[in-house]
Amino acid sequence: MTWVQLGSGLIVILGVLYWGFAKKIPDMFRDALKQNRNFNFDKQLQIDNYYRLNGQSDMQKLILEWSNLLIDNEGTKKMGPFGLLALQGQTIGYASEKTIKTVGNFMQFLYVQNTQDNSEQNQSENKKGDEDTYTFIAFIAVIVSLLKQDFTGQSFDPIDLIRIKINDLNKISEARYRDEIRKIKE
Repeated sequence: MTWVQLGSGLIVILGVLYWGFAKKIPDMFRDALKQNRNFNFDKQLQIDNYYRLNGQSDMQKLILEWSNLLIDNEGTKKMGPFGLLALQGQTIGYASEKTIKTVGNFMQFLYVQNTQDNSEQNQSENKKGDEDTYTFIAFIAVIVSLLKQDFTGQSFDPIDLIRIKINDLNKISEARYRDEIRKIKE
């Protein structure tokens, strides 16, 4: 055998091996993706089952307390600051990242609303109070809708909750609420 024949044979053998390996690469990628997807799915299922089995009554209570804040005009006063902090803590324990961020923004809104300088009271106070009411109700509606989505997977428009709260919602008010909801979700 000559070196040329040996080299040609080696090239053919390497080509066959390379072709066989190249043919297996898509299968390897597919299997790796499938394994990763199954791992993520199983992990999410395990987390979901934990919360459903161990925290179902807590989650129901949590969503009901937030709903009561929306429905009851004196809800935050009845709950008091410590009740609101407890509700905030429960929310952190069960809600998604998006819901927690919204609750954080809501708490910031309440803080700013409660610490406004009283010396700035003038004719525009009523207008500012109306804006704060729109924002407050929109925040609660968004939080309840996010919690519902977190716990059940069902999503709905927060404006539907506002329609439950406000029976005489007109197009102008609805537009203001939709604007507030859009700002909150940004």
